[in-house]
Amino acid sequence: MKNLLFITPHLGGGAGKAISGLIQNITGFKCTVVMLEKPQYEKYVEECKYSGAEIIITSAKNQIFDLAEKSDVVIYNWWAHPLSVDLIRELGKAEVRLVIWSHINGLQYPALTADFLDIFDSVMFTSPCSLNNPGFSDEQKDRISTKCSYIYGFGDFHPDKIKYKNNYKIKKNLKIGYLGTMDFAKLNPEFPKICYEIRQYIPDVEYILCGGYSQEFKAAYFADYPELQQCTSFLGFVNDPDEKMQLFDIFCYPLTKDNYATTENALLEAMAAGLPVVVLSNPAEKEIVENEVNGICTDEISSFISETVALSKDETKRQNLGIAARNTIINKYNVEINTKTFIQEIDKVLGIKKHRRDFKACIGNDIWENFLYFSGADRDKIINILQGEKSTLPNIYYSESKSSPRHYSKYFYCRQIDQLSKYNDDNLK
Repeated sequence: MKNLLFITPHLGGGAGKAISGLIQNITGFKCTVVMLEKPQYEKYVEECKYSGAEIIITSAKNQIFDLAEKSDVVIYNWWAHPLSVDLIRELGKAEVRLVIWSHINGLQYPALTADFLDIFDSVMFTSPCSLNNPGFSDEQKDRISTKCSYIYGFGDFHPDKIKYKNNYKIKKNLKIGYLGTMDFAKLNPEFPKICYEIRQYIPDVEYILCGGYSQEFKAAYFADYPELQQCTSFLGFVNDPDEKMQLFDIFCYPLTKDNYATTENALLEAMAAGLPVVVLSNPAEKEIVENEVNGICTDEISSFISETVALSKDETKRQNLGIAARNTIINKYNVEINTKTFIQEIDKVLGIKKHRRDFKACIGNDIWENFLYFSGADRDKIINILQGEKSTLPNIYYSESKSSPRHYSKYFYCRQIDQLSKYNDDNLK
């Protein structure tokens, strides 16, 4: 039996679901999961253990290198978490077969480069939009396409078994739902405005927001529109998303421009539940939602608002889009196909001889150089900020997590990163 080693910062909501769900469905392998810090959710740890996987929590590099060299294939789960960045810089010392499973699209910060992906024996993307990276030349895109596959991060997802909507009448007040990350690094910063403007047309609308959130986020949501407190429920992380989605009449999913979205489990689950969905036309969302076919996919905030209002008044359209959405997910996002593709890719990698590699030559020798490397197109702007220029970075850099400077500072002391974090904090005031 071949040994697979999954290395991940932790088992959080998205990656935890992806990793544990995949392990539940693959057979013929002995799986070990190394987490670099304590798990965010014990649920996914227990699911891995139940499926026979060994769980190890350690950030000791020598121990990880030893485990990696004893494994047949290492699957490196990637979203540029600071601990993963720090480890990958040194992991080239180990003689291994190495696969990257990217849980971000890599189109912008944290950016995936062709040179970085070239170092791995195989590349697993979680959305087809990742291969259309504007930073790839045609030659690089062709080269990466020969060793990439699409292993969606939806885990043990059986859309045909999800409870689905069969009554599209609005019972009392229109209920608009959101499920997913509540952080303006991913959610569009104009989300509060969207909710406010919709309410101008539909005064009795109710908003049901599901997902973990900080008090800072909640305060920012209500800051400019305090009247939204009268019609908004923050439910936090929910263990029964299927049941909660049955409360929704429309699923609104307005992510920020240039987001890091990939598989988008929340969107898949909403569509599988037969909900009419409204999204903005960002790369990952466009891979899932076809405008006016299985949902609404629109370019502008203004049309997002008007389309949502129009949909609230059209029961037939809500039903047609909801049914089409469910059929799309059942036919396209299939756990059996996902698992089969993963095993096929692992079998290919097993044919490669174990070898060492040099990540430092690509991403730099220390955590600051690494941070800059993955900043991609933002690199020059960051350097200029540290040299005294005034500028504004994309929202993700101001997050508490999401590989922001503040996130890095939780794990490492780095003068430049701390300086950038302080600049960002001052810039928010």
